[in-house]
Amino acid sequence: FHKGGGGQEIGFAPDDGSGSLPPEAIEAEIPVVDLTQAAAALKSEGGFGGSGNNPLMPADADIFDAGSTPSAPLDNADGGDARLPDGEFPALNPDLVYATALKILPKFEKIAKETGYQEFGIFYSEGLLLCATAVAAQVDIILESGTAGGMSAELMARFFADTDVKIFTVDADANAYEKNGGLLSSTAARLAPWKNLKCLRANSFKQFPALIKEHPGKRVGVFVDGPKRKDGMKLCLRTMRSSNNVLFCGLHDIAPIWNKPVDKLCNRWGRKLVLSIDAKWRQKYSFLDKTYVDWKKIPKEYLAGTKKFGFGLGVFYGMHYVPNGTKEDDNKELQRRLLALPGDARGGGGGGGGGGG
Repeated sequence: FHKGGGGQEIGFAPDDGSGSLPPEAIEAEIPVVDLTQAAAALKSEGGFGGSGNNPLMPADADIFDAGSTPSAPLDNADGGDARLPDGEFPALNPDLVYATALKILPKFEKIAKETGYQEFGIFYSEGLLLCATAVAAQVDIILESGTAGGMSAELMARFFADTDVKIFTVDADANAYEKNGGLLSSTAARLAPWKNLKCLRANSFKQFPALIKEHPGKRVGVFVDGPKRKDGMKLCLRTMRSSNNVLFCGLHDIAPIWNKPVDKLCNRWGRKLVLSIDAKWRQKYSFLDKTYVDWKKIPKEYLAGTKKFGFGLGVFYGMHYVPNGTKEDDNKELQRRLLALPGDARGGGGGGGGGGG
């Protein structure tokens, strides 16, 4: 249901219910492409606006949508709290996340009004949870897997525009959004005004460790919107195991409407911090979805469920807060692909970054 650069409907890859990537995608070597840099180069060469010389997207792509310019600087995103030196870890718990969400709500709601809803993108109540957790954890870097139409990337880029937080959004194009319609390139072009955001086409399972290594000592937050379900949970686990500096991981599409086993697995995971589907969160912040989601973009079969739960975002503690080995860390389904611990001689991982929005 995502539209490509030429306006055609791309849709989503068939889902067999397993939530698993094909074996050939697990260790796929995908050349890293900096789509943000490519978009900037093409813009400087006059490659946008229908000139027909843009190899990354159709010439008739609507690049700079209304409302795509950065918002003016708002109040400090740290909520007035003293920022810890690099390498030190802030307290992180559900009460702090809830208190932070309330504190940043005025700023976030203003951004929600400015950010048009993208098909199957993160809901605004879920975006608030993601930003609140990142602020509470005082992250320096946010890694997102699953760019697609860039809904969550844009919300984060707008919110953190007046801070030093860097955002990297990665997509392997597993669902052929780029191949079939240039969606990733048009998204990168639309998001180009935000200099705190970089769009990459790459395998998240390989790119996330590389990005963490490039930023030693920095506090990292992770958001996985693709791959989905078990492979998404594997990406969360593998990334958190790679460094104690990964303070949390958010996993999208965990609402009961999907009726998948991993949804229940997330609910009982010993790393659970806050879930957007919890009654407490929905009671406080579902008004953001009711007010700002373009419900005409939600397929009829999902309307009732999403109005009740959203698509569902789960946020989970990293290894610094909950050491490896907590409940469900060693779930056999999640180890099925020989998911490796750092220094382990086994192979591991999977092709990541398809889906999202």
